[in-house]
Amino acid sequence: MQKWIGLSDQSGGDPFSLLPIMSAERVKRATQISSDLSLDLQSIEVGIDTPGIVELFNAVDDLHRRLAALLKRTT
Repeated sequence: MQKWIGLSDQSGGDPFSLLPIMSAERVKRATQISSDLSLDLQSIEVGIDTPGIVELFNAVDDLHRRLAALLKRTT
């Protein structure tokens, strides 16, 4: 949020012009977190007993379906 306010000041006060930048940053962070979690799963640091693993699965499954539909539309 602080970054939003700082960038908003730089962009002439229009915070909505920053939405594409913020979205791109979230995609970048999600990609990095996904890669890290994949390594954790591979090394057995994360498993079925890890709290929140089912919720993570559901969120990733939903994200996967939405991305598939988006990419199918654009190709």
